[in-house]
Amino acid sequence: LSFAGVKTEPSLEELFALMMEKPDEVLDSLGEPKYKMLLRRIAANPPFKRITADIRSSPFLLGYLIVDEDESEEGDETKARSKAQYLLAKADDIHIVDNAFLRRQFPMLISPMEQTLEEFYRRIGSKYVSEVVKKDFEV
Repeated sequence: LSFAGVKTEPSLEELFALMMEKPDEVLDSLGEPKYKMLLRRIAANPPFKRITADIRSSPFLLGYLIVDEDESEEGDETKARSKAQYLLAKADDIHIVDNAFLRRQFPMLISPMEQTLEEFYRRIGSKYVSEVVKKDFEV
């Protein structure tokens, strides 16, 4: 069949086009770990020559919402525990954590904490947390 042009697997360009067109379906069929692995492949070898408005506005990136939960323990002490929920979003809606304190102060979607993916998200249009939080000091 390979002589007839049948491929054993889709190319990265085809996968990226599918992610742009139907990101929810791709995430549902692959699952979060494999989807993140595919994002790593795209970040390492982008299947596009330039970043277009379609790429910037497409909700194909994984964003994580960190939810702090109180966990009861013996006695009167409570221990905080964090749980990450993932969802698909566009680059504008996802922030890159460069300040953990600010991340804990405000609920926000964050990028995966991997250098390759952070750089990729940045190129597409995500901003650092410190860029969007305004600090105002008064005496």
